[in-house]
Amino acid sequence: MAPLFLLVQMIQLPTPPASSSSSSSFITPPLSNDSPSVNPLSTNSTMTWTSCFAKCNKIMLTLTTCLVAGLGIVYMVLAIIGGTNNFKGATLFPSAVFLLAGILGAIIFITAILAFASLRYPRRLLIYASLFTIIIAFILQSIIGTLIQRKEDNPYGYVWDKWHNNNENYRAHLQDEFHCCGYANVFDEPVISGYCPSYGYLQSNPCFYALTNYVDNHFYQAHSFIFSTLSIDFMALTNAIMMICMLKRKEKKRSTASTEIPLTDTEHPKAYHEIMHP
Repeated sequence: MAPLFLLVQMIQLPTPPASSSSSSSFITPPLSNDSPSVNPLSTNSTMTWTSCFAKCNKIMLTLTTCLVAGLGIVYMVLAIIGGTNNFKGATLFPSAVFLLAGILGAIIFITAILAFASLRYPRRLLIYASLFTIIIAFILQSIIGTLIQRKEDNPYGYVWDKWHNNNENYRAHLQDEFHCCGYANVFDEPVISGYCPSYGYLQSNPCFYALTNYVDNHFYQAHSFIFSTLSIDFMALTNAIMMICMLKRKEKKRSTASTEIPLTDTEHPKAYHEIMHP
């Protein structure tokens, strides 16, 4: 009976609790709620939006550069047409206007070419060259607009100088072009021409009204067009500044990536090309 009694006592003995040191070695501490976690979906979404914004930005730069190139072509065409007297009243404009307009159109067109080259090959030299040319175009365009506006502010004195300080061939051309004879009246320095024969002076109108009305209307339209297109020059200037900022951001990204992840063209050719040749 004694062995049986001892066996029952052993079964009824409570199991000793595990030591704190042994239990703590198998228990994993709970994670803190403040620990940072990286969401790959959020990172991919941010990269997608950044890439989409960069593409839209490049498209807008391309469109505005096309607009700048078109403006340069317009000025060159106007300079050719006006310089060859192929529209009515071209000879009334100041003699230097069409020459300056041709130079202006060439400068603006060169600016557009440099901007296209900067979009394709982002280099500081190309961007700064386009920035310099658009500043020159901005100044030259302001000079042309101011020159025409000053003549339009005093049409009577300007037309009087044009009539009395030029030769007979010039006055005959104005008489035939505007269908008039003489300046203030038919006896004020008229010239015998196709529209003003010697026997028809009294039946014709003087050129004063036709010439001053032309200066009032067309000179106003001319300098208004020139000053309004300064907004396109400002747009080109903004594009150049934006391309400088984009280039600096690319250079910073390239330097950061090259210091953090050493790449070679043999191990990671695609990533190496994207970083070293963006």
